Amino acid sequence: MNAIAARQSNMVQRSQCILKKKLSVFDDAPMTINMTGAVGA
Repeated sequence: MNAIAARQSNMVQRSQCILKKKLSVFDDAPMTINMTGAVGA
């Protein structure tokens, strides 16, 4: 069970890291792209 739990927590951390990278890309995008609704999509 420990191996499965460790794998699940690792996948959660990886998905959170990917999500942060996507959000940081939106933050670095020009203001015009943000105003068109890219962040809300």
